[in-house]
Amino acid sequence: MISKIKDLFYNINDIVVALLILAATALIIFTRVDLIMDYPAYASQKQEQQSTGIGKVDFSDVDLTRGEVDETLNSAPETLQTDPAEATEPADPQPEGSDSQQGSEAPAPTGEMIKVVIPSGATGSKIADILVECGLIDDRQVFLTTVTSMKKDTRLQSGTFEIPMGATPEEIVNRITR
Repeated sequence: MISKIKDLFYNINDIVVALLILAATALIIFTRVDLIMDYPAYASQKQEQQSTGIGKVDFSDVDLTRGEVDETLNSAPETLQTDPAEATEPADPQPEGSDSQQGSEAPAPTGEMIKVVIPSGATGSKIADILVECGLIDDRQVFLTTVTSMKKDTRLQSGTFEIPMGATPEEIVNRITR
């Protein structure tokens, strides 16, 4: 009699564990179905790029979150001073009339912090546009290339970040990734 009760208990226990595994699997699939459905397009585009020899595929413009983005979040970025002595006179990282600093070299950090708001669902391109709008970078493509070369294109985060004026693209990427 005890043997039958023990067998029944073990059988019920096995069924409960199997049901928990099925529930966890269903939950994961249900919450990520949009990514699963977008994968065939991603794979075919990547295969087409590789077969034509064009180069790397940049999927930073693909928004897999389907979230709404508020375009006004970064319309007027706030400037924060890290040193009270600098509060009376704003730092100017580039003198007027000087346009020799295009592209590769960023000015040295000035201590001036720029508050950047990255909305939920923002793509890599949208983040690059926000950084250009805030004056942290000059060329959005430099930022996108840096994100891709650092292999952090899937780790960009939304939120509010304080980034020093004159930070390099690598420093910016490190601040806004997890």
